[in-house]
Amino acid sequence: HGTHAEHRATIRKLRRLAETRHSRLFLVEHPEYERPVLLKQLHPDLAYDPIENDYLHREYKIGRRLDLKNVPKIYAYGEEGGLPYILMEYVEGEDLFTRWHLRSPKAEELLALVCRVAEILDEVHRHGVVHRDVKPENIIIDPKGEPWLIDFGLALRRDLTPPAYEKGHFVGTLPYAAPERLSESPPGPDPRSDVYSIGILLHLALTGRIPYDNLETADFFLGATNVTPPSLELLRPDLPVEIATNPAIRLIHDKALDPDPAKRFPHALAVSWAVELALRV
Repeated sequence: HGTHAEHRATIRKLRRLAETRHSRLFLVEHPEYERPVLLKQLHPDLAYDPIENDYLHREYKIGRRLDLKNVPKIYAYGEEGGLPYILMEYVEGEDLFTRWHLRSPKAEELLALVCRVAEILDEVHRHGVVHRDVKPENIIIDPKGEPWLIDFGLALRRDLTPPAYEKGHFVGTLPYAAPERLSESPPGPDPRSDVYSIGILLHLALTGRIPYDNLETADFFLGATNVTPPSLELLRPDLPVEIATNPAIRLIHDKALDPDPAKRFPHALAVSWAVELALRV
């Protein structure tokens, strides 16, 4: 990484955007880029954690492979004060979780967003990458209303063996993680596990709720989500009749959320197509 010294010398932090257990995000100015860029830096508490260092470097390498619309571009990897960081495109907007809580978007708007996210995800899959953490917090809606898929911190390439340190450990977010990922020996990265996460977003759009909110963490690992897809009993009261009474929509929901990956949609694009066809009738 020969060019890192000059990255470090010329970065000017404008403001801190967010902090998680894993990282800190800053908006920064850099002379090589016309507009402000995002700096994602490993959290100081994790400076000597080899696994967290590896995840950040993996995110950089995967991001360099993906040059896709609606996925932030990754520019550089460097180190400052002993902490590694990634420089990436800054996407203005609010995440879907915030939008859902603050603005109560209509079901049709959410369904359209879910379809767009499925299309973006399908492109990611075609480039040999599985995201593994698709959830509302990782979807940014830009000022034009376009969704962006962010945070490839847990993403894996399908052509590489998952890191040995993940053996016996769950990585991801409940309840968005597919049931097979909760088993003692989860399969390698599979796009159909991301399809399940799209199914959870579909459930959110149709019911206004995240499913399984009554389950404890242990219930997931004991196989509570292995039996059937979550029930669609209580739909949003404001759901248009043509969606609420559409049997195809229920079938799509149940197929995307089938506990058996072999029975799910084979790829994310199929979910988007199915929803659009069902609503066109």
